[in-house]
Amino acid sequence: MEALSVALLIALGIALIVLEMVVLSFYLIWLGIAFVIVGIISFFYTFGSAYSQLALGAVLAVILLLLFKERAKKYLFRHSPEHEDVFLNEGGEGVVKEGRILYKGTYWDPYPSDLVLPEGQRVKIKRVRGNQVEIEPL
Repeated sequence: MEALSVALLIALGIALIVLEMVVLSFYLIWLGIAFVIVGIISFFYTFGSAYSQLALGAVLAVILLLLFKERAKKYLFRHSPEHEDVFLNEGGEGVVKEGRILYKGTYWDPYPSDLVLPEGQRVKIKRVRGNQVEIEPL
């Protein structure tokens, strides 16, 4: 079998890289990069057959996989620290409007929910619990 063209090898490599973006297997990218490298090598060196190009591509893919998979995973899938909405638990004052508490531009359900407060009453916010604010009348 005659050697594959440079353009075909590079196109195959790019197609595998694009396919990786769809499939998300984290293996096709290494095969795609390997075929792009084989395409570049084929530009400077004439291979005797397509089998030698495919074999070199497979070997390069395994080497790339072993060398870079863990590093790439650590870089791509690093976890950010958990964020809390700390600004909500600063405390402060809210106003009773329509049976709910207006606090920091948002309406919240009061906690305890059985607390009856008149419209316009100012309340002290102790803390935020989900979609409720723990309050005490001022």
